[in-house]
Amino acid sequence: MRYYIDFAQAAEAEGWPKILSKEQRVSTLNVGALTLRKLFYTTEIVPLETYDGMGLLDSVSPTTFT
Repeated sequence: MRYYIDFAQAAEAEGWPKILSKEQRVSTLNVGALTLRKLFYTTEIVPLETYDGMGLLDSVSPTTFT
């Protein structure tokens, strides 16, 4: 992992509270979905209330689910 943003610490820095406390739309991939309609799910979350932080990666590669 290249970088990790700790939301509790970032919320104390100038500009970050507004970003982390605002509802944001996110999409997730539901691997167990039976239909294409259920495959992608979009919801709104408040990052500071939902997650502890966020990791940023240099690169990723495909994964096979078995």
